[in-house]
Amino acid sequence: MQWIRGRCINMEDKLLTIENLNVTFKAGDRLTPAVRNVSLFFEKGETLALVGESGSGKTTTGFALLKLNQSMGRIMFGKHSLNYLDKGRIRKLRNRYIFKK
Repeated sequence: MQWIRGRCINMEDKLLTIENLNVTFKAGDRLTPAVRNVSLFFEKGETLALVGESGSGKTTTGFALLKLNQSMGRIMFGKHSLNYLDKGRIRKLRNRYIFKK
């Protein structure tokens, strides 16, 4: 149990955890940071909205969570790290839990 967001949270109830997410794009010789040090988590049954101005990194963050772009940081789905899964395993997870028909 941890005290987060003004209440006591059972860490085993966390469905998705993102810690220190960073995404950088390369354009020519320049590196452009698109997302810097994003940390958040979703609990089971919780809905969370990413809200921000145009170009603030909402879509880039979502793509990083789906492993559709290169990112640095820790991404956990339940107790499983998504950082080291190959493309085939990531695709299966996306199809099973996210892109349900």
